[in-house]
Amino acid sequence: MSAKPDYFRIGIFIAGGIALLVFALLVFGGGQMFREKIEVETYIKGSVQGIDVGSPVKFRGVLIGKVTKISFAFTEYHLKETDGLYNYVVLFMEINREVFPNMFTADLTPLLTKSIDQGMRVRIEPQGITGLNYLDIDYFDPTRFPALWPPWKPTVYYIPSAPGELTSFLDSINAILREVEKLNIGGISQTGTELLENLNKAVVGAQVDK
Repeated sequence: MSAKPDYFRIGIFIAGGIALLVFALLVFGGGQMFREKIEVETYIKGSVQGIDVGSPVKFRGVLIGKVTKISFAFTEYHLKETDGLYNYVVLFMEINREVFPNMFTADLTPLLTKSIDQGMRVRIEPQGITGLNYLDIDYFDPTRFPALWPPWKPTVYYIPSAPGELTSFLDSINAILREVEKLNIGGISQTGTELLENLNKAVVGAQVDK
């Protein structure tokens, strides 16, 4: 006869495994679990290619948090197609409060409003040539990148966005190409050809050798 399984020992083994897993989570992830967070959102007009949940959030190159959620404005705020900012991408971030000790109070709205007036913006920057990107919070010229204020009340604290350096560069190239397209290259070429022909006739008719 086969021995009956010892359910008591099996239960003890499973309970011990679960306890070990919980202990590991508390040891290795407890710091993150109980760390105070500041939730922030921003809105991006263009593509957020290279940004995923977990992507780094930095302030002047220093890691301060991560991206926690990516959505659309029409999903988060139930917009209609005729509403402004309908297709904007909404990025939610968690910022570690301990990175800025004794700086943040219970209500960050006055501090953020002042910082936004001074040019604080969020923009997407590349991580080398990997194709991955991160969110960089920094101060820029507020006249060049005016703050975008949505017609709704943001779910959490809000920081406006600004185009990244690569996006700005591509926009400049596209603007130049659009101006070149407006030029009548064919007409200019035709005019130049006619000018050369008339000049040739004038030289021939002048009988320079005499």
